[in-house]
Amino acid sequence: MVNIVIEKEDFYQAIRLSLKSDQDSLRLFLAKLIKKYGKSDQDFVEKINSLLSDSKVTRSSSLRKLSTDIINEIEDKSNIPPGLELIDVKSSPQPILDERTALTLNNVILERNKARLLNEKGLTPTKSCIFVGDPGVGKSMSALWIAKQLNLPLYRIDLALIISSLLGKSGVNLKEVFAFAKKAPCILFLDEVDAIGKSRSDSSDVGELKRLVTVALQEIDKWPETGLLLAATNHPELIDRALWRRFDIVIQFEKPKQKALETILEDFSGEDLPLIKKWHPVFSILFEDKSYNDIQRSINFFRKGMLLNPSTELELIQTLISQNFDLSHKNSRISIALNLLKVNILSQHQISKITGVSRDTLRKHLKQESALRGDTK
Repeated sequence: MVNIVIEKEDFYQAIRLSLKSDQDSLRLFLAKLIKKYGKSDQDFVEKINSLLSDSKVTRSSSLRKLSTDIINEIEDKSNIPPGLELIDVKSSPQPILDERTALTLNNVILERNKARLLNEKGLTPTKSCIFVGDPGVGKSMSALWIAKQLNLPLYRIDLALIISSLLGKSGVNLKEVFAFAKKAPCILFLDEVDAIGKSRSDSSDVGELKRLVTVALQEIDKWPETGLLLAATNHPELIDRALWRRFDIVIQFEKPKQKALETILEDFSGEDLPLIKKWHPVFSILFEDKSYNDIQRSINFFRKGMLLNPSTELELIQTLISQNFDLSHKNSRISIALNLLKVNILSQHQISKITGVSRDTLRKHLKQESALRGDTK
């Protein structure tokens, strides 16, 4: 029997995919390992196939089906270089975005679909965009949505596998990824692009990362019009200026505005919309300056809690308030307390208990608001 030495990167990738429970990607990667190492030892191939076929190993039918004929079937996919992940976009929902951002993305899609018309006039469709914004505002979801609308495969770069401790290896890895993506029309997504595009003036950076920026600049320059290059960052201040100039469009993703909150709540609430609407005055304060992900997480928490135990409605609202609202300041407590009063389903005693604002203080502010409105009662 021939001794086989598994490369560290292959070992790391297998562990990473296993921990992520990404069985489809693991299946493809194992096929690649069989093809790579099986040349020197056929027993190796047979043992792995036998192991994956054993029902005691996993309940996943996709792994149990792994055999020689399946390996041949996915051989082309197994050539995807390490650091590149094919993302399934079939079920990707349309992201909820502000009008300006949505219009810009729709224009990019339209340009790609009308590329021939543009070319006839000597124009070229947008071939690269960089998304800028806080976490949870829809950058990654938008990349998947665009891929779905254009009916193109989307490959996401896994920067953890690109950046290598070996001198010069990171640049080689990045070149391999771009070379693969250029073979056929696709969308290449560089999430957290600041990890490979940090400013070269940063004195704290090692030379390896500075060289990686240079490679990135060269590869973006050579990116073909047949594909669409998308990048995203939460830290625009870290990105090298030269990298900014390589992208055709910079798209700023904003947190949802108050006027869009009703649409957002409707989208996230499903059949529980009547229940959610009841609390809209409270949610409008709670979700101010929150990301789409934060809002969806809170709404899902409330919906699940109400489904499992409707009698805990008040406790659920109290939990959401403590999770999303700063109650350490008096003015903040008063603000949420007054909005709870507007819901008109809680007593002043209950509101006082939730917010820590005394009933005397509530009455005082109610009188002030009434006076400002000119109420005569």
